[in-house]
Amino acid sequence: MTTQSMLLHRWYRFRSDLQAQLVALLMEALRVITLGQFPPVLSVSALIVRDGEVLLLRRPDGRFSLPGGVVRYGETCPGAVQREVREETGLDVVAESLVGIYSDPRRSGRFHSVSILYQCRPISQTLHDSYEGRPQWVSLRHLPDNWSRGAGLMVQDFLAGRQRLG
Repeated sequence: MTTQSMLLHRWYRFRSDLQAQLVALLMEALRVITLGQFPPVLSVSALIVRDGEVLLLRRPDGRFSLPGGVVRYGETCPGAVQREVREETGLDVVAESLVGIYSDPRRSGRFHSVSILYQCRPISQTLHDSYEGRPQWVSLRHLPDNWSRGAGLMVQDFLAGRQRLG
């Protein structure tokens, strides 16, 4: 790794951590203002497995995550996972089954979120990068160590056959 790429990697990681801290501060302020009645953020994640590989996003800060994001007002959860996967990876997918629900308030570390994990089947093949990161197929036997946003726990639960419901 060149000095320039190391500096860029450090910058992206610093920027990502700073963004996370700012979001956490905003969410804490909302929690205090609403006397604890501010609801958790609802998000979805996609687990896409084919031929012994899982589709991961390599974030600009170097960490890996599953494709996914926040459910928008008026959107179904399966619709949100389809939209998020298309935006982040270019793939069109079908949500086939529920893998788990992750709601531990300490899971994210930034704010309380509830994430619904779907196993999805790709119905297209072309991948593209996005501002969220670079999608890449990674062998289930050689998973990375540097996970983002609790994605490692989700993948490990899937591999162990555990369905987490809360």
